[in-house]
Amino acid sequence: MRFSRLSKAARGYLLAEQGWIDPPLAPRNAEDVALDRAQIAEQAARDVLRECLDQVATNVVVIRELDDPEGPHQLRIGLRRLRSAFSVCASVLKSPEMTRLSMEARWLGQEVGRLRDIDMVANNIVRREAEATRMNRVCRPLPMFSRGRRGDCAITFARFSPTRACRRS
Repeated sequence: MRFSRLSKAARGYLLAEQGWIDPPLAPRNAEDVALDRAQIAEQAARDVLRECLDQVATNVVVIRELDDPEGPHQLRIGLRRLRSAFSVCASVLKSPEMTRLSMEARWLGQEVGRLRDIDMVANNIVRREAEATRMNRVCRPLPMFSRGRRGDCAITFARFSPTRACRRS
């Protein structure tokens, strides 16, 4: 199963006009949430949480299916935003479930943080240094190590599902 931000009608139009029903998969940045002074607090919390969850869910799929270092970065941003939203909205939502979900987001952030760290070392530090000092032979195994860790994370994320995270313990 794959979730979509688009309605069935929008997906149908895309299929008819462009031959595909989902936009190309790419890391998703955070988007602004337009809040209205007339909204009640619960509606504002819903809108903010929906945006955060959308960013998180999209980037989990990106990590599973693409080898793009921006995916883990954007997932970490989404998870931090989600945890902040849980904290800010705690008095409005008044649910012990928010604490559990925040802990799940924290755990997932730690897992993706490891991948992000390896991506940063492999791509931004070691590769650049190897190219500058002509030590490419010494650094050849690093991309394989990075891909192996990415595979481990993909297995972890394959086990992670939005329904598991939202289920009551």
